[in-house]
Amino acid sequence: MPTDTTRPNAPESAAMRELDRGEALELLGQVPVGRVVYSHEALPAARPVNFVLVGSDVAFRVSGDSELAEAVDGNVVAFEADHIDVHRRIGWSVVVTGLAELLESGPAYERIVAEAPEPWAPGEYDRVVRIRTELVAGRRITRTA
Repeated sequence: MPTDTTRPNAPESAAMRELDRGEALELLGQVPVGRVVYSHEALPAARPVNFVLVGSDVAFRVSGDSELAEAVDGNVVAFEADHIDVHRRIGWSVVVTGLAELLESGPAYERIVAEAPEPWAPGEYDRVVRIRTELVAGRRITRTA
């Protein structure tokens, strides 16, 4: 059996550390896509969305009559984003948890729509979900050698 010589670092050269809130939010703001985790019919569900960070809140656009809009409005949800380099075996992951609210008009809605990226999937996205971040957790794996 051939030996894998493409791995640049042995596992023992890895270091993992917890991120503080500021660093975690800064990293979260650097990626375009994350996953909202919510409850659907009493089971966990996750959906990828493109989003924007507004202060420490996560915001993304949805169709007002979608399952996702209905499921998250007024509920506590989690949101996860990451950046992983599988070849170098490094990366980070951030999870925020907070109350989601569905916005359809007003100054907050207008500001978020102006800043939020256009959804990638086809359809009409007439509402905004804002997750008011309460808890922030993050980890980063680096190489020491």
